[in-house]
Amino acid sequence: MKRTKHYDKKLDWSKHEFIIKKHGGVDLETYELKIPDSLMFRVKFTLTDNKTLITGDYGTWTICRMFAPSADGFVSVIYWLEKMRIESEQVLESWDSDLTVEAIAEYWDEIKDESDDTLKEMYSRMTEIAELSENEEVYYHLCQDEGIDTEDIISEKKLNPHIEIIFDAFNEMCRRCEGE
Repeated sequence: MKRTKHYDKKLDWSKHEFIIKKHGGVDLETYELKIPDSLMFRVKFTLTDNKTLITGDYGTWTICRMFAPSADGFVSVIYWLEKMRIESEQVLESWDSDLTVEAIAEYWDEIKDESDDTLKEMYSRMTEIAELSENEEVYYHLCQDEGIDTEDIISEKKLNPHIEIIFDAFNEMCRRCEGE
C-alpha cells in the first residue's frame, strides 16, 4: 500500500501574474505564473505534442502527458508522479520512516475495532521495522522476512519540495483558468 502524502500549499500566488499564450495553428500552449517585472518564483507550463514541459525556478520537468486537472480540478499526485517517472530520472519523492510510522498508526486506528491479535501484531511489527529501517528497500525486505504480504505493507513517501511547488502552481493555474 504505497502512498504519497498530499502536499500543503507552498507559495502565495496572489502577487503572480498569469500569462496564457495559445499559438494558433500549432499544437503549443504556454501557461506562466510569475511576479511582474521579475523572473523570481516563476513557473511555466508548456503543453505540446501530448507532453508537458515545466520550467522555471523549480527545475525542468518533463511529463509524458498533457498536464490536466483531475475530476476535482486539482493535481492528481499519484498519477502525475507516475507520468514524470516515465519521462525523467529526477528524484521526485523519497521514503520517509516517520511518515510511514504515522500512516501505520492512522490505518490501525481505522481498522483496530474489526481486527484480531494477529493483525495487531503485524502492524506493531511493521511499525518497529519502519522505525529501524534506513530506506524503503530494507523496510520492504524486513517486512517480507516477517511474513507480511507485500500488499499489506504500508509505506509513505514525501515529495520533493520543488514538485510540491510545481503541483501548487498547477492548482493555481487551474483556479485562474476557470475565470477565462
